[in-house]
Amino acid sequence: MTEPAELSADLQHEEAKSLADRLGWHHKHEEHDLASQWSGVPFGYGEHQKVHNVLRKNHAGRDVTAFDYRFVIFSDKDVDSSDRQAIHRYLVVVLPLATAVPALSASEGRYSHCEPVGSRLNVDHERFGDHYDVYGEDQAFADAVLDGEWMDKVLKRMRRTEWRFTGNELIGWHRDQHVAHELESVLDVLCPLADKAERVARS
Repeated sequence: MTEPAELSADLQHEEAKSLADRLGWHHKHEEHDLASQWSGVPFGYGEHQKVHNVLRKNHAGRDVTAFDYRFVIFSDKDVDSSDRQAIHRYLVVVLPLATAVPALSASEGRYSHCEPVGSRLNVDHERFGDHYDVYGEDQAFADAVLDGEWMDKVLKRMRRTEWRFTGNELIGWHRDQHVAHELESVLDVLCPLADKAERVARS
C-alpha cells in the first residue's frame, strides 16, 4: 500500500508536470545536485537534501530555475522541538540578474545556521517591517528598491515570500509551498523586484 507521503509526492509531480506543459516550461522530475549549488538559507542545513520538480524557462528575459526542495533535521542543537525529525519543504526560485547588486535580503525570522549579509536596515513601510527583517549592505539601495507599492503587493499574498540578492542572482524561498501551486504568483512578486534592483544598480 502506498504511504500518504508517497501519494503526495506523486500528486505534486503530476501537478508540476501539468503546469510546465501549460506554461511551456521544461520539467525534470529530480535533480538533487542543485541542493549544493547555492549557499545560504534554505540550503546547507539538515540531512537528506532532495530537489524535485525542477522547472526551467526563459521567463521575462531571465533563465529562471524553480524547484521543490526538502530536507530533514535530526540535530538537537539550536532546533525547536517542532522542527526536529520533521521534513522541511520549500519552493525555491532563482532569477539571474544582468548585473551584480549589493546584498539585500528579507526574511520572516533569523536562522540559527546562517547569518544575513550586512546590517539591519530601516524600511519605510510599517507593516512590511512588522513581517520582515531586512538586512543589507546599502541603505540607499534598499530605499530605492523597496518601494511602497511593491511592498503592499507582497503583503497582500496569503503565503509569505522570503528572498535575498546575492551577487548576480535573486533567490526566493517559500516554506511549505510547491512549484505547481505557487510559482506564478511568486514570479509576479520576484520579477519586478529583480527589474527594480537592476535599474537602481545601473543608475
